[in-house]
Amino acid sequence: MSQPPNRAWGQAIIRNLSQLGVELFCFSPGARSSPLVAALGSVKHVSHYDERGMAFFALGAARVSGRPVVTITTSGTAVANLLPAVVEAAYAHVPLILLTADRPPELQDRGANQTILQPGIFTNYVQWEAELPCPEPGLLTDGLERICREAWRQATGLCPGPVHLNVPFREPLLAEESE
Repeated sequence: MSQPPNRAWGQAIIRNLSQLGVELFCFSPGARSSPLVAALGSVKHVSHYDERGMAFFALGAARVSGRPVVTITTSGTAVANLLPAVVEAAYAHVPLILLTADRPPELQDRGANQTILQPGIFTNYVQWEAELPCPEPGLLTDGLERICREAWRQATGLCPGPVHLNVPFREPLLAEESE
């Protein structure tokens, strides 16, 4: 049975981060991030209806544990709501891994609140950031392991802090699994 590309991509990201040592994933529900949230399965996760509150919860959890906590948000202004916690994490050297779901490149920056340019939104306050490609049929998830490893390394290095992975998805966001 083959996995639809968005579902497999989300599962590979969550699996890689879990294997690296992420013990807590925090998310605020939204349609665009559904491939990431659906992949959480049995890993420890917390849902919060508000992105800003969720980000501060993740900041507190990471501060207490000393380990990276992952935040997952949908696209657009939801991402901007993470900024206050990201700034605090940067100055306090708290490891956060920000997974921001996004529209595909052809639908970004179209003058609507859900299409804002997300890459670079945290540039002055993150240790490192990467724009992932959109998952496509046949796209191998091998490169994700390297990207997740680098995100972990940057978040937990000599000077820990937040990192940002922007993850665009094309529709259908959660296509049915096929045989």
